[in-house]
Amino acid sequence: MDISDYLRFSDPRLVEKLRQNTEVVGYEGGAPSTAGYSGEGSLDASLLQTKPLKKRKSWLPSGLHAFSRSKNECVREYFRKGNYKGKCTPLFDGRVVIGPQRLAVSLSMLVLLLMSLKMALHICPRLVDVVEELGGAVHVAMFFTDLLDYFLLPLSWIFFFLTAFSDPGIIPRSKPEDHPEEAIAEIRPQQLDPRTGMPRPRYLLLNGVAVKQKWCRTCRIYRPPRSHHCSVCDDCVTRFDHHCAVLGTCVGLGNYRYFLCLIVTLGLSSLLALALCIAHIVTAAECSGQKVGYFILDHLDDFLVAIFCVLLVFGFAMLNMYHLYITAHNLSTNEHLKRYYRMNPFDHGTKENYSNICCTPDMLLPAAAGGMNILASYHQIGTPNSDCLSELYD
Repeated sequence: MDISDYLRFSDPRLVEKLRQNTEVVGYEGGAPSTAGYSGEGSLDASLLQTKPLKKRKSWLPSGLHAFSRSKNECVREYFRKGNYKGKCTPLFDGRVVIGPQRLAVSLSMLVLLLMSLKMALHICPRLVDVVEELGGAVHVAMFFTDLLDYFLLPLSWIFFFLTAFSDPGIIPRSKPEDHPEEAIAEIRPQQLDPRTGMPRPRYLLLNGVAVKQKWCRTCRIYRPPRSHHCSVCDDCVTRFDHHCAVLGTCVGLGNYRYFLCLIVTLGLSSLLALALCIAHIVTAAECSGQKVGYFILDHLDDFLVAIFCVLLVFGFAMLNMYHLYITAHNLSTNEHLKRYYRMNPFDHGTKENYSNICCTPDMLLPAAAGGMNILASYHQIGTPNSDCLSELYD
């Protein structure tokens, strides 16, 4: 079968690259296999075989059962003192990872704390008192204030910490001694880039689409599909979405589901807080016998909180719409902005996409149509830690 048949939805330039002795990586029955392109336009169709999806022991997010990635001994060893070389700060063998931008996450926590205290200790209690004094529906006011104080705000704090201090999916880098230059040259000389002396990109065939795997010179590994090396954190991150300057860390496979929950809860909290601020200003002005404009001049702090809530509502509304859209198509922010695929090999319908991202977040590759799954087991060339990565990305 001609290789163009497999790559009919891919960039035509990839076909030419594959014809130039570029290595093609496929998976047969879930096990990794490699095949050098013969130059005669043929490729074994068995490389596209799939394997039934493995059942997870628990549907709970890995952050709620001691981070399943940290259960692997070699990953724990990598995060221990002296082994990790990135700019983040791992604690408890990688169960907690603090990003390099600590000032940014501290300022974000301060703003969220001030807003939470302002709503919980000032605006909400005064709103209930004013409504009761006016003889209004006190129970309705208490329901919405309690919904904000005891549900949405605590939930926002939980997802904030889970997003900011979870392992985003840092890929263990190889040690320099694992990849001496002569060992790389012995693997397959024609695969080396003559300009850099490093291995050339290789391609993984997924649903007829060639997905490029680049060699990371810093981490000295072939990056798994959808991974990216973050220059701020100095780490390769699995299913890299973006580096969040507000949280001071990357958002990737390990914490993207928390990030989704965070922006949804913060959006709802901002919307409810805005409604309560407006209700408080109107009812308090009526209770004091003042016009709303004069009341605002006397209580500028309440008005500024309302204005800030307006900005948050519009900001989180756009952020939610964007991320719900790309999640429905199983795209990351990085992939969507750079338009990696002419046809997305990871898109299997809205329901399956949300299920793969939110309910089975440890799976690197999504389930294919019909309940089948292409499992990725990555082996670093010339490194003894290949078994570690195999377990990590199964």
